[in-house]
Amino acid sequence: MADTLEIQRIAAVVSSAIIALETEVLSALSLRPVSGAIALAEVAILLQKLNHLRDSCLAAANSYDSCEHSVPLKLQDLVATAVPNLVATAVPVLAAVASQQASVIPGFSRANVFADRKGTFSQVAPGNLPDLLARLQSTEHPQALLRVEQVHTSSGAREFMVYIPGTRQMSFVPTNNPFNLTSAVTAIGATGKAASERSVLLALNKAGIGSVKGDTVTLVGYSQGATIAANIASRPQRFNVRGLVSIAGPISARDLPPSLNVAALENSTDPVPWLDGSANPASGNLVTAHIETPTGLNGHDLVGYGLDAKRIEGSDAGFAAFKRKLQEILQPNQGKAVTGAWYELTQNPWPKF
Repeated sequence: MADTLEIQRIAAVVSSAIIALETEVLSALSLRPVSGAIALAEVAILLQKLNHLRDSCLAAANSYDSCEHSVPLKLQDLVATAVPNLVATAVPVLAAVASQQASVIPGFSRANVFADRKGTFSQVAPGNLPDLLARLQSTEHPQALLRVEQVHTSSGAREFMVYIPGTRQMSFVPTNNPFNLTSAVTAIGATGKAASERSVLLALNKAGIGSVKGDTVTLVGYSQGATIAANIASRPQRFNVRGLVSIAGPISARDLPPSLNVAALENSTDPVPWLDGSANPASGNLVTAHIETPTGLNGHDLVGYGLDAKRIEGSDAGFAAFKRKLQEILQPNQGKAVTGAWYELTQNPWPKF
């Protein structure tokens, strides 16, 4: 039977796994592309072991009253200190490897992507941050779902709002879901290559966005979805990107147009916004709000961000600049009727060569 020593042993294994992961990633710097792909697969295995060991440790800790307070706090400190430093170093390296392999390995940019319309709805354009979070939460589905809204304007101009989900499959092993960890890493490393990004652009094309000159789009993304939104906004498209709202997204690596209004929300306990290795640049048109909610291991949870959004909406303390920038993005369409459609995004990760 397990005891407190067993819990400590598992915690030590977690620490060892973190060190092993860091060593593997750093060694990938000196490998050739094909060897780098093998190292990437090894890192994926280590990540799975790390998650399994951490979950086992937490489960064991919860079984003992004497450890109820001390062990979770130690684990939280471990994750809070080791993981952010690790991902800030590891993920850019993985992204570079992924970008090199994107034209060679199945599951990267060779995957054929698809976007199928799955239904329509009617609503009113969002007026505040909680409205945006509620719409992002509506994309939380096992398969990747893209939400596209067209705003009814009196001028006849075509305005769209697009909501891009976060990672839907926590695995590097490619399946029919393009929003997996492989796409997340590839999207950070380069624009236009990740299967998830290409499936989003395919859906926008099927929605007719950009088929009329002057079409304007506001992109709202969570986590990987925010990275994809930044990638799309950083390159010329058939449509004009008017605004970008990033929730928990690594977007600092993209050279966004200086005229683009960007509002970014990040939790200080969430390591994901740092996956591209740096903080968002200070800019008049890019405003980043940092929340200090002590959510510990759940800092990246979208539901938690939704609760934070409601708190921010009720108070200007520390968030006035962020809320002003958000209103610049939302105000032109506020309260107007919208018609929307869902697009299910899939891929064939093993195309014929």
